[in-house]
Amino acid sequence: MKLKYDCMEYLKRQNEPWVEYGISKFLEQDENVAIEKKKRLLECDEVKKTVEIVEQWPEPPLVRHNDVNHPIHKAYLLLEMGLDRSDKVMQDLANKIFENQNEEGVFLSLLHVPEAYGGAKEPHMDWLMCDFPLLIHFLIALGYKEDERVKKGIQFLISKAEDNGWRCTGSVNKFHGPGRKTDYCPVGSLWSLQVFSLLPEYHNKEFVKNAIDSICNHWINTRERKIYMFGMGTDFKKLKYPNHWFDIIHVVQVLSKFEYARQQAAYNEMLSIILEKQNEDGSFIPESQYTSYKGWDFGQKKMSSPTLTLAIARLEVNI
Repeated sequence: MKLKYDCMEYLKRQNEPWVEYGISKFLEQDENVAIEKKKRLLECDEVKKTVEIVEQWPEPPLVRHNDVNHPIHKAYLLLEMGLDRSDKVMQDLANKIFENQNEEGVFLSLLHVPEAYGGAKEPHMDWLMCDFPLLIHFLIALGYKEDERVKKGIQFLISKAEDNGWRCTGSVNKFHGPGRKTDYCPVGSLWSLQVFSLLPEYHNKEFVKNAIDSICNHWINTRERKIYMFGMGTDFKKLKYPNHWFDIIHVVQVLSKFEYARQQAAYNEMLSIILEKQNEDGSFIPESQYTSYKGWDFGQKKMSSPTLTLAIARLEVNI
């Protein structure tokens, strides 16, 4: 299944630094051009402001895991743009994450879970299934796959896999999200699968297939009920970027890395929905946006977005 229209001509007309860099790095894979484009990327105001936020990690305390302004989500955006271990902000964050690993191998975040939900009065270094996978994914994406500390974290993540993926769990023992204890956690499982998408040796493991099956079954049965308040209906299907949470582009992006997932009807239905929304000029228009990204090309719903289009073009590489 491919894009209906070629998007390269449209993308080549755009001047956003991260789009220009993304074309050369991810689509054309022209290293020499990418080096020059990256210089402009690192000098643009949007990236500089994002870097400043990432530098604050682990502050401020993470209160809502869908807070797209939090440093860990901004770090993921920088990864998506193509920043890597050679960039000081990324290496500094990796060092701080390593400094906050517990004896079990879990990389911790500064969380503030209210007392009413089983937490404490003050923020504390803890972990939940909707933050730990983001940190280990960041480290693997930066090239630390063979680091013994990361290997230990991977084994811990595997140990938490259930027969339906990853459930709502963490070090805040009394905390539990708004769902059944035996349900899989949609966003926790998605982030965990994103970790293993970078580890091909695990792609055919049963625990990975179980999580993929849960997401696909969620799609099939979404009219019956939401799971931990996550539905896969009208809002889920809207084109939205960046991939900070549980929506159709993020789910398809992650599942596309797994051959097993690409064979599932549910995955192909989701992919088809995305591709059908392409404009004749090759572009895509956001249908939902994070208000904090107002001013970015993907922070509106009226015009084509070069960044969103690039993200979907990169998705085509996997399909």
